[in-house]
Amino acid sequence: MARRARASRSSHRPGGQGPERSPRAGHTSSNAVPPTPEPTREVDIDAAVELIGSQYPEAGMVGTTAVAQPKPTRRARRSARSRPDDLAARAAAEDVWVRADLRRIGIISAVLLAGLAVAWVVFVLLDVLGLS
Repeated sequence: MARRARASRSSHRPGGQGPERSPRAGHTSSNAVPPTPEPTREVDIDAAVELIGSQYPEAGMVGTTAVAQPKPTRRARRSARSRPDDLAARAAAEDVWVRADLRRIGIISAVLLAGLAVAWVVFVLLDVLGLS
């Protein structure tokens, strides 16, 4: 079986120029120079705080007051005796939903059956009158 030659990307692009490729992650060429980091300045924090405090007097009070941590709240434990009542309430609510669903199903089925009966009567009348 003949082996297909791999064409360069530039031959498939209009203008004959292929896309610029970035080097793969982890691979560097021997002449690659690592980027130089930006020079950092030392910041005097006390001077910055005084500057901000003089411009914004209300900002100086932010760190001075203690923030009250909210207490974690615990849920009240349910006793074993209250659970059957809770289950009974859930069952009663579920019963209401089931009744409503069955009522809807009954109404829809009655409407569909009435529609079929009306259609049957119309077709019988049309056949008797010879219009069909």
